[in-house]
Amino acid sequence: MELEIRNEPGRALDDFIQAELENKERWKGAILNVMMDNAPEDWEDAGASGEVAGIALADRLRRIAPELPIIFFTLYRNPEIRAAIERYPNSNYLDKREYSRVSDFVKAVEKAFNLPASGEVKQ
Repeated sequence: MELEIRNEPGRALDDFIQAELENKERWKGAILNVMMDNAPEDWEDAGASGEVAGIALADRLRRIAPELPIIFFTLYRNPEIRAAIERYPNSNYLDKREYSRVSDFVKAVEKAFNLPASGEVKQ
């Protein structure tokens, strides 16, 4: 499994669109933190300080690729946030508190994205 990290939601969206335009291999999925700093200023739905920028990014990704699997990885236990996440088909919610071991997180990602098990993961 190859993983690319983007810490700015606007850049992640731009890179996804570029890959689609160039007909590159589709992303297997996206792992999004609910709260993301550096949301573009014109993303009014991202919240005042990016508290729901991950959900705003998911909305934009789904407009391009409706079936894209998305994992929301968060510390939030807010029922409204959870309800917003659960409205997405083909998505999963992972609570950061439940994945203190990297290997457990990798297994959850593999399961959510229907990927073959990668074997042993170094901590």
